Amino acid sequence: MINHSWSDDDNLIAYYLYRFGDSDLSINKKELGDILGMGPDSLSIKISNFRAIDGQGGLDGYSAKAVQVFKQYHVLPDKQVKVAAEEAILRSMEKHVAELKMHIKPL
Repeated sequence: MINHSWSDDDNLIAYYLYRFGDSDLSINKKELGDILGMGPDSLSIKISNFRAIDGQGGLDGYSAKAVQVFKQYHVLPDKQVKVAAEEAILRSMEKHVAELKMHIKPL
């Protein structure tokens, strides 16, 4: 889980968590981190990066991709952001399941 390469979906999910938290999701931040291939600390740092991009404190040192995702979704209504993030979560979950299946030996 070291050297995680942040995809657009990963950044969108972290932005969603920055903007809305995880209370509306059926999965928590730790579980999301596991599915995305990182720990909850990495996800927390990225959320803090979005806080900094938004001028609300947080951690500097954010990526250009995070800025791009912020600019793309910050202007959208809540519902559009939520739908896009839910789709990103589903794609990530499907990818995770596919990766797990690769490790299952056929009967």
